[in-house]
Amino acid sequence: MSEVKVNKITPRTNCGTTTLGDSGDTINIPAGVTISNNGTATGFGATGAVNWDVASIKTVTFTATVGVGYFVDTATTGAVDVTLPATPTAGDVVGIADYANNFATANCTLLRNGSNIGGQAVDPAMKTDGVAVTLVYVDGTKGWKPVNSNE
Repeated sequence: MSEVKVNKITPRTNCGTTTLGDSGDTINIPAGVTISNNGTATGFGATGAVNWDVASIKTVTFTATVGVGYFVDTATTGAVDVTLPATPTAGDVVGIADYANNFATANCTLLRNGSNIGGQAVDPAMKTDGVAVTLVYVDGTKGWKPVNSNE
Protein backbone atom coordinates (compact mmCIF):
# COMPACT_ATOMS: atom_id res chain seq x y z
CA MET A 1 0.00 0.00 0.00
CA SER A 2 1.29 3.47 -0.91
CA GLU A 3 0.93 6.47 1.35
CA VAL A 4 0.80 10.16 0.42
CA LYS A 5 0.84 12.86 3.10
CA VAL A 6 -0.25 16.36 2.13
CA ASN A 7 -2.02 19.31 3.75
CA LYS A 8 -4.07 20.34 0.74
CA ILE A 9 -5.17 18.90 -2.61
CA THR A 10 -6.02 21.43 -5.32
CA PRO A 11 -7.00 20.82 -8.96
CA ARG A 12 -4.12 21.72 -11.30
CA THR A 13 -6.52 23.52 -13.64
CA ASN A 14 -9.45 25.80 -12.91
CA CYS A 15 -11.96 22.94 -13.25
CA GLY A 16 -13.10 23.24 -9.62
CA THR A 17 -13.37 19.47 -9.12
CA THR A 18 -10.94 17.08 -7.47
CA THR A 19 -11.66 13.34 -7.62
CA LEU A 20 -10.41 10.87 -5.04
CA GLY A 21 -10.29 7.31 -6.33
CA ASP A 22 -12.16 5.64 -9.17
CA SER A 23 -15.61 4.12 -9.47
CA GLY A 24 -15.84 1.11 -7.15
CA ASP A 25 -12.99 2.26 -4.90
CA THR A 26 -13.44 2.67 -1.15
CA ILE A 27 -12.08 5.72 0.64
CA ASN A 28 -11.46 4.74 4.27
CA ILE A 29 -11.70 7.31 7.07
CA PRO A 30 -10.07 5.81 10.19
CA ALA A 31 -11.72 5.86 13.61
CA GLY A 32 -11.05 9.04 15.55
CA VAL A 33 -10.85 11.22 12.42
CA THR A 34 -13.16 14.23 12.20
CA ILE A 35 -14.48 15.32 8.81
CA SER A 36 -15.30 19.04 8.70
CA ASN A 37 -17.34 20.51 5.85
CA ASN A 38 -17.23 24.27 5.29
CA GLY A 39 -19.02 24.05 1.95
CA THR A 40 -22.04 22.23 0.59
CA ALA A 41 -22.23 18.45 1.00
CA THR A 42 -23.84 16.83 -2.03
CA GLY A 43 -24.10 13.35 -3.44
CA PHE A 44 -23.91 11.49 -0.12
CA GLY A 45 -27.25 9.76 -0.68
CA ALA A 46 -28.89 11.12 2.46
CA THR A 47 -30.76 14.27 3.33
CA GLY A 48 -32.56 15.34 6.44
CA ALA A 49 -29.72 16.01 8.87
CA VAL A 50 -30.33 18.55 11.62
CA ASN A 51 -27.53 20.31 13.46
CA TRP A 52 -29.05 21.58 16.71
CA ASP A 53 -28.22 25.19 17.60
CA VAL A 54 -27.46 24.99 21.30
CA ALA A 55 -25.62 28.31 21.39
CA SER A 56 -28.67 30.57 21.06
CA ILE A 57 -32.00 29.61 22.61
CA LYS A 58 -34.73 31.39 20.62
CA THR A 59 -37.04 33.66 22.67
CA VAL A 60 -38.41 35.90 19.89
CA THR A 61 -39.83 35.38 16.40
CA PHE A 62 -37.22 34.23 13.87
CA THR A 63 -36.77 32.63 10.45
CA ALA A 64 -35.42 29.09 10.48
CA THR A 65 -32.48 28.01 8.33
CA VAL A 66 -32.40 24.69 6.49
CA GLY A 67 -30.45 22.01 8.34
CA VAL A 68 -30.74 23.65 11.77
CA GLY A 69 -32.71 22.61 14.83
CA TYR A 70 -33.77 25.25 17.34
CA PHE A 71 -34.61 25.23 21.03
CA VAL A 72 -37.47 27.69 21.52
CA ASP A 73 -38.17 29.23 24.94
CA THR A 74 -41.70 30.68 25.22
CA ALA A 75 -41.49 30.91 29.04
CA THR A 76 -39.20 33.94 28.91
CA THR A 77 -40.98 36.33 26.50
CA GLY A 78 -44.21 34.56 25.52
CA ALA A 79 -45.35 33.07 22.22
CA VAL A 80 -42.77 32.71 19.45
CA ASP A 81 -43.39 32.41 15.70
CA VAL A 82 -40.95 30.40 13.59
CA THR A 83 -40.99 31.23 9.87
CA LEU A 84 -39.99 28.20 7.83
CA PRO A 85 -37.42 28.71 5.05
CA ALA A 86 -38.63 30.21 1.76
CA THR A 87 -38.32 28.19 -1.48
CA PRO A 88 -37.33 24.89 0.14
CA THR A 89 -36.18 21.90 -1.90
CA ALA A 90 -36.90 18.22 -1.32
CA GLY A 91 -34.88 16.90 1.61
CA ASP A 92 -34.53 20.23 3.41
CA VAL A 93 -35.00 19.80 7.15
CA VAL A 94 -35.72 21.99 10.19
CA GLY A 95 -36.10 21.02 13.85
CA ILE A 96 -38.00 22.76 16.67
CA ALA A 97 -37.97 21.78 20.36
CA ASP A 98 -39.66 23.27 23.44
CA TYR A 99 -36.73 24.44 25.58
CA ALA A 100 -38.63 25.33 28.77
CA ASN A 101 -41.59 22.93 28.55
CA ASN A 102 -43.97 25.88 28.15
CA PHE A 103 -45.62 25.50 24.71
CA ALA A 104 -49.01 24.70 26.32
CA THR A 105 -49.00 28.11 28.03
CA ALA A 106 -47.33 30.16 25.29
CA ASN A 107 -47.44 28.49 21.87
CA CYS A 108 -44.78 28.24 19.21
CA THR A 109 -46.41 28.78 15.80
CA LEU A 110 -44.87 27.49 12.57
CA LEU A 111 -45.34 30.03 9.78
CA ARG A 112 -45.36 28.10 6.49
CA ASN A 113 -43.88 30.92 4.37
CA GLY A 114 -45.83 29.90 1.25
CA SER A 115 -45.33 26.13 1.52
CA ASN A 116 -47.83 23.62 2.85
CA ILE A 117 -47.30 21.88 6.16
CA GLY A 118 -48.54 18.31 6.10
CA GLY A 119 -50.41 18.99 2.85
CA GLN A 120 -52.37 21.92 4.29
CA ALA A 121 -52.09 25.67 3.89
CA VAL A 122 -52.11 26.33 7.63
CA ASP A 123 -49.76 27.78 10.23
CA PRO A 124 -49.96 25.23 13.06
CA ALA A 125 -49.30 26.08 16.68
CA MET A 126 -47.21 23.73 18.78
CA LYS A 127 -49.24 23.50 22.03
CA THR A 128 -47.76 20.60 23.99
CA ASP A 129 -45.19 21.14 26.72
CA GLY A 130 -41.85 19.55 25.90
CA VAL A 131 -42.72 18.78 22.28
CA ALA A 132 -40.00 18.44 19.66
CA VAL A 133 -40.52 17.97 15.93
CA THR A 134 -38.36 17.49 12.86
CA LEU A 135 -39.84 18.69 9.57
CA VAL A 136 -38.64 17.55 6.15
CA TYR A 137 -39.71 19.31 2.95
CA VAL A 138 -41.08 16.70 0.55
CA ASP A 139 -42.70 18.52 -2.39
CA GLY A 140 -45.15 21.28 -3.37
CA THR A 141 -48.18 19.15 -2.50
CA LYS A 142 -47.37 17.92 1.02
CA GLY A 143 -44.75 20.58 1.73
CA TRP A 144 -43.13 20.20 5.16
CA LYS A 145 -43.85 16.80 6.75
CA PRO A 146 -43.16 15.96 10.39
CA VAL A 147 -40.96 12.87 10.34
CA ASN A 148 -40.62 12.50 14.06
CA SER A 149 -42.39 14.14 16.92
CA ASN A 150 -43.05 13.40 20.54
CA GLU A 151 -46.45 15.12 20.42
